[in-house]
Amino acid sequence: MRTRLDYGELRTPPGHGDTLVVPPPDQLPELAVDNRRYLESHPFCVLDVSSLECRRLARRQLQPDLVDRTWIVTGHQPEFTHPGVWAKHVMTQRLADRLGGVAANLVVDHDAVKSTALVVPARGPDRYHMVPVPFAPYKPGVPYESLPPLSRPQLEDFASRVKSAYGPRYDNSLMNVFFAAAAEVPDPADWVDQKVAGRRAIDALFGVRMLETRAHQVWGGPLLAEILLDAERFFTCYNEALDEYRRQLHIKGRMHPIPDLVRDGEKMELPLWAVRPGMPRQRVFWARQGNRITAFAEDERIGVLEARHLRRWQTAQPALEAALSAGLRPRALTLTIWARLFLADLFIHGIGGAKYDRISDIFIRKYYEVEPPGIGCVSATLRLDLPAHPVSEKDLRDARWRIRDVRHNPQRYVNGDGKAAALLAERAELLARSDYLRRHSPRDRAGRRDVFERIHQVRAKLIELDSGILERFAADQARILRQLDENKVLCSREYFIGLFGRDDLQYLCDRLPHL
Repeated sequence: MRTRLDYGELRTPPGHGDTLVVPPPDQLPELAVDNRRYLESHPFCVLDVSSLECRRLARRQLQPDLVDRTWIVTGHQPEFTHPGVWAKHVMTQRLADRLGGVAANLVVDHDAVKSTALVVPARGPDRYHMVPVPFAPYKPGVPYESLPPLSRPQLEDFASRVKSAYGPRYDNSLMNVFFAAAAEVPDPADWVDQKVAGRRAIDALFGVRMLETRAHQVWGGPLLAEILLDAERFFTCYNEALDEYRRQLHIKGRMHPIPDLVRDGEKMELPLWAVRPGMPRQRVFWARQGNRITAFAEDERIGVLEARHLRRWQTAQPALEAALSAGLRPRALTLTIWARLFLADLFIHGIGGAKYDRISDIFIRKYYEVEPPGIGCVSATLRLDLPAHPVSEKDLRDARWRIRDVRHNPQRYVNGDGKAAALLAERAELLARSDYLRRHSPRDRAGRRDVFERIHQVRAKLIELDSGILERFAADQARILRQLDENKVLCSREYFIGLFGRDDLQYLCDRLPHL
């Protein structure tokens, strides 16, 4: 019986050096082997090709000599990877080593760029703040694969600006390793080649040597042709899987966690992106008239295919290559469905991907009528050694409570000598009078109001005995707020692994389980 994820366990590790590995590490090797046996014993067809042959086709593109090994696969966008994501690399390699298999990483280079800057914690005149150090202009919607490579002078300038922002910590970090490897890429096609080379150089320091492949170069195969040929059923199962996921999690609306595929007149949306150099990604639509299938990027026609050419992979492959003027890339669910069924024996997700892959599970059952292979989930938290303030949200709640309390109970904050003693005695008499009126003359509203106002006046006089108390408490609250805000910079778990020292990442490696 294959181990299934307990989704209730998928929480971000809270503390420095904390890790998350689910299912439990001792169950991961068995899960990978069990997945492989199940997929081999439950083949299905994609076009006219067996799912087993689809797996061989995908693996041959990466490493023809290792097709029959056990494949442990992970993947992520080519952004500046933080330690929580990097932990997947370590565990993917360890599990592959344990099984004598292959560790592979899908570089999701067709995802839209979130930022074209490396965020660095920098010391200002009075506090730390996050400084984004840009390496390229930002264009919304443009995929990573469209970012041009940096020339050597541009890389040197980028490195210099990162060093200036990071200050003395730069020399103890792994940024020099990253930039040196990025600069040595021969004839890089784009920034992704350089970014991946820099990250792989850091990986290598810790024994991580995964096969790397650009997702857009290997995904698809017979699956892409089947999506176009069987679009109506794919469309229906995709949206039904989303509906079932929303029901399970009591999510209202049709935009979360991702929007439904839609119809636009005779056109039907497919779970794909159209990508052209230097342009934002566009949604892909499909329209069919008889044997003729037309693909659109939004409203622009990008190809016309004959359905008869798509029914057999032997004719579908050249037809797809010849007919399309834009590259077709998978959306997130489409990519993980492909990777889980046609590449990996075990796919290792982060927390977000693992949660959303419940949708993929539902789709695989609906469309292919097989049980989805089990997945793993790995994450971690590692923080830079920055001087965080010893304050917490409880300190802020306490500070706010003190301000309220001094206004309503100033007697707790003054001594009983002199003027205070007389005011405290008057307050006690007024409280007793208020209690008497409440119990014996509840309709004497004027009398009760008069007592209340006199109590309020006594409170104000008590506070005036220490005229600066409210200002001091307010200043203390403001200080805590500032320090909590600065702690978001100092304690972030999102910083690039290159900003850490080798000992820092080794500490995380030591905290991750050995298999």
